[in-house]
Amino acid sequence: MHPRSPYVAYVDFRKLGQECPGFAPYVNANSNVDFRNPAAVRELAKSLLARDFGLTVELPEDRLCPMIPNRLDYILWIQDLIDSTSCDLTSESNPSSPVTGLDVGTGASCIYPLLGCTLRPSWRFIATDVDHDSLQSASCNITANAVLLGDRIQLHETGVEWPLFSLDTLGIENIDFTMCNPPFYTSTTALAESAAKKALPPSSACTGTPTEMVYTPTGEVGFAKRMLQESIVLGTRIRWYTTLFGKLSSVSTFVSELRTIPQLGESGNWAVTEMVQGTTRRWAVAWSFGDRKPLPGGRPAALKGCFPSVPSELEFGVDRSYEEVCGEVMVLLAGLELLQIKRDGGEFYGEAKGNVWSRAARRAMAKGSMDATGDEVNVRLGFLVTVKAEGRKASVRVRWKRGRDGVLFESFCGMVKRKLQLER
Repeated sequence: MHPRSPYVAYVDFRKLGQECPGFAPYVNANSNVDFRNPAAVRELAKSLLARDFGLTVELPEDRLCPMIPNRLDYILWIQDLIDSTSCDLTSESNPSSPVTGLDVGTGASCIYPLLGCTLRPSWRFIATDVDHDSLQSASCNITANAVLLGDRIQLHETGVEWPLFSLDTLGIENIDFTMCNPPFYTSTTALAESAAKKALPPSSACTGTPTEMVYTPTGEVGFAKRMLQESIVLGTRIRWYTTLFGKLSSVSTFVSELRTIPQLGESGNWAVTEMVQGTTRRWAVAWSFGDRKPLPGGRPAALKGCFPSVPSELEFGVDRSYEEVCGEVMVLLAGLELLQIKRDGGEFYGEAKGNVWSRAARRAMAKGSMDATGDEVNVRLGFLVTVKAEGRKASVRVRWKRGRDGVLFESFCGMVKRKLQLER
């Protein structure tokens, strides 16, 4: 689970029942819950939302009931994705900056917009669905939480033949991200066969409708490929495209498809993470056509090689004061043939046209034969060095902001760390 999730630790069902009386009847003498009971699953979701987020929701008996820890992990991961690739290249991300997301197939619970807007007061959501009854229920949940959320969630009923990312139809120019929990199965027969193959009864009740669970004839992979094709047309009008997967094989298939797209296969502007809740595993994939790098997700062994191989940031400590380290960073960067350097307090943004810190580059600078001129087209690496005070010491974070060369960024990080930690 995500480290910021309140569910990293064990959920005490008995204590939850004491705090939320409606849940108490579903907790047995051993302080456990029968997850095969749809009523228990619904009441658990409602109780967690009420206790931990102050949300009041109603969940229809004939619609998919969200498992809150899993849904929360997806939202928290998107927060990281947005925070690590802020639009402002020259400074650290600001969690209070306005952000707009699109939830494709929001469902009766409207769970992602509710959680996203509760966690970040500056976030807004556009939530779409093809199911009129689900949207009616979602509307009731939004209204019930209007005091907390205001008008930051907009619902739109779409059609089966509509684009999934219907920005033009809705009159929207740009948004920050999309998210989706697509139908997992290729047919109702496949859904039934999957249940029949289980050696034991399902560990949790599923009340999803065919619209929520089935996408004929290609299932979650086909649904995701449809999103990918639409994203190629929209490009940078959406900063990050994301989707969930219920099967590991689907992730591998989709990642292979990503790699065939010239704008994505070479840039590495995509990431995958694994989310685990009990015995349930889900995977989220994100991709972007912008010149930014994501924070890497987890790396399940079965997907080795299907992730950006280089972390998008490096953080380390320096045993000197904040003021001293800031001065050393400025001197270090000023000694390189960078295309530009900008400083704002303890933040230093720079751009380079290549490895200007190598021995060969230093020799060229000494001879005066290095051409330091260039423009935005020549930028191969954009970086942000942030220095923060840690008592009498300082911490330094180097973040990848522009460029597509992981080896170049890794080399720059190594040089900065080596220089600062070897000073004196």
